[in-house]
Amino acid sequence: MSHRRLKVAFLWHMHQPYYKDPRTGVYRLPWVRLHSVKDYHDMAARLARYPRIKATFNFVPCLLEQIADYASGGVKEVHLELSRKPADALTRDEKVTIIRQFFLGNRRAIVEPYSRYRSLLEKCQDLEHDYKVDAAVRRFKTQDFLDLQVWSNLAWMGSTLRDDPVVASLFAKGRQFTQDMKLALLDKQIDVMKSVGGRYKDLADAGSAEISASPYFHPMLPLLCDSGVAGLSASGLSLPAEPIRFPEDAESQIRLGLETHERVFGARPRGLWPPEGGVSDYTLSMLSEYGVEWTATDEKVLEKSLGVKVRETPSGEVTRPDILYRPFRYRGSGGEVIIFFRDKLLSDLIGFEYARMTASEAVRDFMSRLHRIKDSLGDNTEDSVVLVALDGENHWEDYDRGGDAFLSQLHKELSDSADIETVLLSEMLEAGEGRPLLKKIHPGSWIRADFSTWIGHGDDNRAWDLVSRARAALVAGDKHLSEPDRASAWRSIYAAEGSDWFWWYGGEHTCREETEFDALFRAHIRHVFELLGQHVPHDVLRPVMSDRGGKAIRFRPVAVLHPALDGRVTTFYEWKLAGLYESYRDSSRAVFGQRLLEAVYFGFDQKSLYLRLDTSVSPQSDEFTALAFRIEFEEPSHCQITLRARSPRSPGHIALDIEPAVKAGLGEAAALETTELRLDFTLIEAKPGDTVSFRVAVLRDEKIIEHRPVHEVIRFSLPTPEFDAEMWSTL
Repeated sequence: MSHRRLKVAFLWHMHQPYYKDPRTGVYRLPWVRLHSVKDYHDMAARLARYPRIKATFNFVPCLLEQIADYASGGVKEVHLELSRKPADALTRDEKVTIIRQFFLGNRRAIVEPYSRYRSLLEKCQDLEHDYKVDAAVRRFKTQDFLDLQVWSNLAWMGSTLRDDPVVASLFAKGRQFTQDMKLALLDKQIDVMKSVGGRYKDLADAGSAEISASPYFHPMLPLLCDSGVAGLSASGLSLPAEPIRFPEDAESQIRLGLETHERVFGARPRGLWPPEGGVSDYTLSMLSEYGVEWTATDEKVLEKSLGVKVRETPSGEVTRPDILYRPFRYRGSGGEVIIFFRDKLLSDLIGFEYARMTASEAVRDFMSRLHRIKDSLGDNTEDSVVLVALDGENHWEDYDRGGDAFLSQLHKELSDSADIETVLLSEMLEAGEGRPLLKKIHPGSWIRADFSTWIGHGDDNRAWDLVSRARAALVAGDKHLSEPDRASAWRSIYAAEGSDWFWWYGGEHTCREETEFDALFRAHIRHVFELLGQHVPHDVLRPVMSDRGGKAIRFRPVAVLHPALDGRVTTFYEWKLAGLYESYRDSSRAVFGQRLLEAVYFGFDQKSLYLRLDTSVSPQSDEFTALAFRIEFEEPSHCQITLRARSPRSPGHIALDIEPAVKAGLGEAAALETTELRLDFTLIEAKPGDTVSFRVAVLRDEKIIEHRPVHEVIRFSLPTPEFDAEMWSTL
């Protein structure tokens, strides 16, 4: 009898959400670039060293687009722009941003192994308090900032790039870098990004890799087709007010994904990984209509589809290997699709556990589990395949040296094994009619075999409602748009349908960049309304995340104000108890260049609203005279009030016009060292207890050159007659 080897298929899911702000064209987060020079390069380079190892790589099309965008040059990305800037030319705000944001990733694995990087971190611990940030800025010398600019990029260079002359020389030097050295490193990163797609295509051409695809912007397909399936997989979920039923969007995203893949890699993919492993009968049938030959999801979905437990708890041993490791046929309206079900435990061990172990211990554990699976399969080994499917990039930042020791040892053990072989998923398609037929699939994902991570929480549902509103507005109005604007608007709808935004809503998951994800999601929604020329709903301008107000809005009013409107901060306490928005806290990832509006103070007495605008240009300058400041109210009524300095000015006095003109006693403004404004509540149709929300637009030549806040609104409640008593009871 011939020797039967256990077949193991690795599916590495390469995915990052779409980080490019549609309104500014700026990449707000650097993860595509940093993962490209570490994980995307490393995974291909490691595989090439072991010709007997095969793996499937799933590239999400919007990730491929972003990599190509960087490779083409001219990309604006916040972290990259701050990295490029000469350290001796950094502004104070830029220094604050660098100190706060240039220690990226898992600090144990990314920062601490490098003495200079670690020493820089030690200079700026506990940065939640502003005075400590200020102290860190003072402690840092120009060379410290330059070294931090370098290390925040150098530490992310993959282990397979450490022999590159540019990279190796910087690691050897360690400190006292120069501007030219830094720019050479950043240029090297772009060069690496140019080669990413070609490396995987070469592996596929050599038969070592298969490249599969996903729908373009990584949407959760079952929810996009019918949000009602969420209630079938998890009872008791509260669903969005407006049901999600956009199957045509799901089809568009599948079609765009397959077309993009073919354009990049020169061939249509045979397989498609559904985002988050999300499947339903409807979506599987849809995949069959697009000629998809295989797809994959989680073992829990298989269990619920068959009503059979495949794994014993709590030991975790697989009790039905004959079921879990057999691909199933699914008959859709367009033909048959083969479905593979991943071994959840093996996948999660790599994703979450093995980083805590030595590489040798982890590999030994993994291989012993594979041998036990082989023994349990017995005569079924030949027709079985163990699928290990997980993220191909994010987990490696928890491993020492990006997982190099673990993966290299694993590849070697698998290469040398006489009992185990790695295969491509498409190589398992040949059995055809011999595969068992799955007549119906449980709708679910690779998280708990349901969709509750992406729908059901109040935040999730609010986000879905925003998608529905923007989409409905676009369906009604897209015929009035030019073709480029129409395409851009639909693109933003598709981007907003991506699963990543909803992953961070609901409080189940958290990260340091969660407010950025929220702002990017809302930027796509806002972009649709702006292209349509419609008023942007105020819900779009405030964070979706409950109880997570924008960090730039530092304080709410806690007492009534009585400021002297003279254009000066007359006393220390004049605006002390007002609300405060500080622009440097929300502009670092969204806007380049000088901030004109630095702070907005806001407060009230029982009859009037008070605003103070602090600008980076003196009100006594010609530049200030060329500007106008438009207060754009969202609540309690939609109205706009503009402040404009008269010219010529009198020495020591700046006359301001309020537009539209107001009756005497209802409004007044003054500017000298700062700008102060009083508006009677009647001008904005407000009464005590009402909610007020607004933004400030800065205009030059009647064009908006700045908006504050950038992605939300300043929102607070006007006082009731009991306000003072209520506030003093809480102070």
